[in-house]
Amino acid sequence: MDINQPMLPNSSHTTTIHLLCRGGGLQRYPLSPLDQQYHSPPLRPTTTTCPRISSPPPPQTEHKSYATASPPRYLRVPGADACRRGLQTRFPTMEPPRQKKLGHNYRPLKQFRKLAQRLIARWLLNVILCGLLVVLFKFYENDGILSQFEKRIFNGLYLGISLFIAINMVTSLKSMADMMKWSILAGGKWTAKEINLILDISSYQRAVQLLGLWKRKPFRVLAILNWICLGIGAQVGVAILGLTFNLESDDGILTILGPVNATLLDHYYADNGGGGAPTESQEDYMAHLYGDMIYAYLTSVPTGDEPISSIGGGNGIIDDASINLADRDSFRRTNHSGWVYNYSDWSYMAGQLSPRSLRTNRTVIVKANCTRNAIIGGKAGVQKPFVIIDMNGTNQTVDWLDRLGEQGTTYVTNGTCGPRCAKIQVFKFIPNHIAQDVGSQDKQGDHFDCTVGVSSVQNAWLDEHILPDNIARRAASAIGLSGFTTPARDGFSFQSFLYNSATTWGRDVSHSPELMGTIIGLFTAGSLANMDRHNPKKQVLGHVLRAGVRLLIVWPYVWITLSIIMGGHAVLALIVCFRANKVFCKQDSPLSTARLLRPIVERLGPAGCAASGEEIAASFPMRMTYGVRSKLDGAVAVHHLDIGDDLEELKVFPAGYYD
Repeated sequence: MDINQPMLPNSSHTTTIHLLCRGGGLQRYPLSPLDQQYHSPPLRPTTTTCPRISSPPPPQTEHKSYATASPPRYLRVPGADACRRGLQTRFPTMEPPRQKKLGHNYRPLKQFRKLAQRLIARWLLNVILCGLLVVLFKFYENDGILSQFEKRIFNGLYLGISLFIAINMVTSLKSMADMMKWSILAGGKWTAKEINLILDISSYQRAVQLLGLWKRKPFRVLAILNWICLGIGAQVGVAILGLTFNLESDDGILTILGPVNATLLDHYYADNGGGGAPTESQEDYMAHLYGDMIYAYLTSVPTGDEPISSIGGGNGIIDDASINLADRDSFRRTNHSGWVYNYSDWSYMAGQLSPRSLRTNRTVIVKANCTRNAIIGGKAGVQKPFVIIDMNGTNQTVDWLDRLGEQGTTYVTNGTCGPRCAKIQVFKFIPNHIAQDVGSQDKQGDHFDCTVGVSSVQNAWLDEHILPDNIARRAASAIGLSGFTTPARDGFSFQSFLYNSATTWGRDVSHSPELMGTIIGLFTAGSLANMDRHNPKKQVLGHVLRAGVRLLIVWPYVWITLSIIMGGHAVLALIVCFRANKVFCKQDSPLSTARLLRPIVERLGPAGCAASGEEIAASFPMRMTYGVRSKLDGAVAVHHLDIGDDLEELKVFPAGYYD
């Protein structure tokens, strides 16, 4: 038939369905009894068929005519068993036994468990994510300096976890809103437009639209604002976590294996710009000079009750991170300790013109032990000879030492005590006016007989890291070396150095051999340290410095922020569970919600299939509520969830069977 041919109208007394038949005519189908109850006047079934509608002869064209071809898909009849009226599909009503299977026994406690399970699952997921965040912080904080690659990995993991926390918080809040909407609908009379927005209140866009709709109702505006602020607050809480840590680059230095500059340890090289190996006297002088230079690194921390405050005391021993006391407890108790020096490697960092040193785990230990004898004759040091009382109580006259001075301290290098050990004699003279008053020990001079030992280099793994024995002996005797040898009788020769009492090396030690040993050991450690700094370098394999970052976590802020997020989530979930459980909370399913909205959409008839929610809501002037209709089926009460204008507002829905 021609698609432009008009269809026959219905009879004024009989309602039938006119369907386009494939043969070209209209086939009329009677409405089912279910359909008839929704229409007026009452429908009477009929089996009459419409006469076939003649169609004009097909036009002479190359295209097929609808008179000879099948009609378009949208005009075809899918089957005679489907009942239709106009363009609206209608299916037969389900049989009562099948309808009964859709009923539910509503028990508030059971519903509370289901609601709680949904929210607890979200809360536990937040606990897991926050735990992962803490583990991430702990791991990278303990990792120390991070490379640029590790920094990117950390940022990516943190961003991923924080995004998951934020998404989970938003989803959880939306679930709470979906639970609360049924309690809201049951708590008042609403227009269709308000119902349309409340059913989608989990959307912040709908919440803002409700704000505009309720702008003259302060209580409702406050409730909506609280809901919006909760969502914003959850995101702000997660964002604040980003303020609880910082990636500092000030001291962010890391190492990788590569070429470095290590110090040549085979000589004390002369600092005169010349090449080649230095002479013995040059090495002796440089060893002493390097030891004396460590004076610039000493700290002065006077404490009032410690006579050694310029070497050790309240806040520090020496302002050099590479030189440390071997035993601080022993030093505090006895003023005596050995010294440990950490060797350094040098390498260039990107963007820097001068090399930077890296303290390694290669160490050398210096230990000095002294015994004391008293100077009883010539103790002012103004003339020689002078007399010493040795450990056996025997007087010994010293007439071979020329470097004397009032209140001076003379260090004399006098032989060796092993392959890496040297003997040092120390003569300390007192002021002349005190020397004239012979009496107590305080008015005696001091003679210290000391031995200084230098260990081999610990953790050395290359030949260039080894400190030879002869260099170790020279460093041990450095405090008494001057580069000039003084001959004495019987083939005896020595080197000596005189210090004024104004210097650390000439200071008063209160007759303490322990303190004198500590001072001599510091001089030797300083000689090795400055040799490491100023000697020529050689490129070897080592640990190269690279710029990195250090992760700094402000843990109190982390715990406070996570506690607020997790605690607020838990408290809000409990409030929502108890408040929403007072009414029947339907499943958030389009079909389930559509069944509840049947009274509204049925009023539209076959119209409104393309209308928006706002247009449909505008056609309903009445105010409705979400409630319960009840009837007795024998001795059993049957409840029915409905939306209507005649329903009573219920704060608590009755328990029982719902059809």
